[in-house]
Amino acid sequence: MSRQLSPGLFGDSGVQGIPQSNETPISYSENLSFFDDSSLLGEDLGKIKQDFEKLRFESQETHKSANLRVDKLIQRLQIFEERLNMLQKETHQRCNDISSKVRDFNMSETKIESMIERHNQIVQSFELRLSQSQKLIENQSLQLSKQQEMIDDARRQIERLKKL
Repeated sequence: MSRQLSPGLFGDSGVQGIPQSNETPISYSENLSFFDDSSLLGEDLGKIKQDFEKLRFESQETHKSANLRVDKLIQRLQIFEERLNMLQKETHQRCNDISSKVRDFNMSETKIESMIERHNQIVQSFELRLSQSQKLIENQSLQLSKQQEMIDDARRQIERLKKL
């Protein structure tokens, strides 16, 4: 497979780099004499050299610009990672705080429930004693009324005996 140059490459008729339909590509080995013309070679070589230097400069500038952008992106990414880590730590701390508060609330709720249960037991005990006391008072008042009746009967009999 031999390499070939297009005749329109150095400013001949037609589109650069694309052979015309009536032209055939020139092979390197056949047309080395084409480069012997030093006047064309010097001008074209200078132009190619300038274009190459221009491309090299532009590629270096593009490379520098790309490196700066990459460095800025790396810095932004590091800042983002730091913020993300801070937010993660803050969220973890908040979750721990909330969990602690929920545990405290549950413990307080349990204590309150036990206090309410104890209070209810005390109230029930008081109600039982109160009902027992009321029954005792009723019994005592019945006994008192019976005693009072007996005293009244005894007085009546004493008065009847006095009259006799």
